[in-house]
Parts: sequence; structure tokens; C-alpha cells
Amino acid sequence: MLPLKLPVTLCVLSINDDETINHELNEILNLNYQTLRENRKIALDTVIAVLNKKFPNKTWSKEAIKKTLEELSTKKIKKANIVHTANILFGI
Repeated sequence: MLPLKLPVTLCVLSINDDETINHELNEILNLNYQTLRENRKIALDTVIAVLNKKFPNKTWSKEAIKKTLEELSTKKIKKANIVHTANILFGI
């Protein structure tokens, strides 16, 4: 697992706030462009909506999240990066 974190802003950052790594994430890899952050938000919202529908008024276990992500990955989804992004967001 990479030493990265994804705060509420959905920006990819170094877990240790390493300035060199953060510079590379932003300026070289361009992982925090607005479009990419918006795509992360769409992925997160999609997975949350599916989990809320499957498990209303319940807390989701890591296993339930993992199973839901696996189910989503087998379906035809318009945005193919939803599952990949959600895996990163949930740390799975």
C-alpha cells in the first residue's frame, strides 16, 4: 500500500506530509486536478449510495464494502474508474 492519504478534499497527499512527494503528486503526476477530484467524489458517492441501498440504517463492515466493490466491478459501469477509485478511497 502506498504511503498516501485522501482527506475530505479528495486530494491525494503524502501520509507523512512529505513536501517532495506532495510536489510530485501535484506537479508531476497531476493527481489533484479538479476533474480527478470530481471523479473521486462521483466514485465515493456511487459506492455510498449502493451501500445505503443494500444496508439501510446500518454500519458497513470492511467485508461488506469489499464485497460491494467486487459486485460493482463485475457490472457494466459507465465510468470504469469508479470501483478502482472507491477501492483507494476505502483503503481496500
